[in-house]
Amino acid sequence: MNNVFVPVLEKLENNPILQKRVLITAEGFEERSLSFLTAFSNDSIEEILICKYIPEKKSKYSELRRLISTKQPKAKVVELQYNRFEPFSFELQVMNFFSTKICQEIIVDISVMSKYMIMQILCSLATYQGTLRIVYSEPKNYAPKNANDIDEQSKALLLPSSGVQNIVRTPLLSSLVMQRSPALLVAFLSFNEQLIRALLSECTPARLFLINGVPPSLAWREKATNEMHKNIIKEYALDNLVDNQGLLVRKSSTLNPIDTFDILSDIYKTYGERHRLVIAPTGSKMQAVACALIKNCCEDIHIEYPTPESFYIDGYSSSEIKEIHQLLFDNYMMNIKNISDAYMLNG
Repeated sequence: MNNVFVPVLEKLENNPILQKRVLITAEGFEERSLSFLTAFSNDSIEEILICKYIPEKKSKYSELRRLISTKQPKAKVVELQYNRFEPFSFELQVMNFFSTKICQEIIVDISVMSKYMIMQILCSLATYQGTLRIVYSEPKNYAPKNANDIDEQSKALLLPSSGVQNIVRTPLLSSLVMQRSPALLVAFLSFNEQLIRALLSECTPARLFLINGVPPSLAWREKATNEMHKNIIKEYALDNLVDNQGLLVRKSSTLNPIDTFDILSDIYKTYGERHRLVIAPTGSKMQAVACALIKNCCEDIHIEYPTPESFYIDGYSSSEIKEIHQLLFDNYMMNIKNISDAYMLNG
């Protein structure tokens, strides 16, 4: 269902709106953490929230601060600490910051944000009635760059993440509804098979619905992630149909969030009355955006996230940006309500 109420992913136009705004961004180890501010030439940002990861790791933080002082010299900079292993305090900081803030537009640059951070921010802002602009800088290439990088010898060095530190859940993204009902876990394939294994061990769902990601380019990645999860797919074969090539039938674009939202809304409407729906945003950043939108529409959905133990840093994504995309909500709270109504998600 491609509904008019769901914003269409589009190319970010330079100087799109001339008004005062707040930017939420994150420090990151990739060059694209600087892409949006580099491309955005309008000096109209009043405040910039920089989400700083703890424990600290290699990042472009110094370059980001210098870029802000050059491109947005009038902006007040506020730093929010984000502990990816214990992120509860972060959502409180975001909600407290905006509780007394009146601003016309909030820009959220998700390019180097963790998937759980993306969900916390977009759900913290659920009652925001101004313009919300979600920005994503798409790199030309990102790890793994080819199928040879996923063999056993090299994957510890060349895959985006490895291992699982712990399962994260916070009050904002949790739900106590239907705790006595059988759990239906929805998770996304990635290049870290241990993420879903950890979820299965933690929440022991009655059913598991897997969603594979289809990149707009690098089509080989769909087959590669499918292969990495083939044993889990076989274990839950009744819930995860495959085609004649052995590939998951349930799949969505890693870039276009409407694809993912359509699947999640269908699952919710079909199974939500009999199951406790648990979603794990283990896929792409744009798939995480879709997870945030469905959570805002359906408060009874419960979110759990297996935090990766470590990340591959050097050369994770190319410094060359393919395109900067945006999702534009003219009235975020009202848009969420309209989406919920259009998809008939509120009973």
